Amino acid sequence: MDKDIAHKDITHKDIVDLMDEDLFEAARAIRPYLPRILGDEAGAFDRKLVPLLARLSEGEDVGEQLVDLLSRDEAVLNWVALVLADGAHRPPEFQPMREKATEYQDAVGNPSVVDAVQYVCPVDGLFTEYRAGPGDPVGCCPDHPGVSLEPV
Repeated sequence: MDKDIAHKDITHKDIVDLMDEDLFEAARAIRPYLPRILGDEAGAFDRKLVPLLARLSEGEDVGEQLVDLLSRDEAVLNWVALVLADGAHRPPEFQPMREKATEYQDAVGNPSVVDAVQYVCPVDGLFTEYRAGPGDPVGCCPDHPGVSLEPV
């Protein structure tokens, strides 16, 4: 443990807030992947998820409810765990795979690292999508038809 860190300035609420931010990022990142992960159940899951995200974004403490929802399905839980393990909270396909890179690849640019661009709904921020590059088409928010997602 680093003795230079002034832990007295960090409160329990600060830690919970950080956890809530991480959960918020992972939960909104999974939304475009729900049909692939849950199939026909995706719509029902999303209808439960969106109100929790809205309440969390307004500062309400719904962390336990969000964890409960995200834990109900093993595939969802595994996907969220991968996102939470990534410092930037990117979907698994946009996370670097450095363990497969060689020193030479790193020296010339690791081909397994994708510079993903995050796009978010400008209305409420409850929907996010990642794209691999500027040529990838950017969609609209499913919650606000006709509203284009904007880069972060």
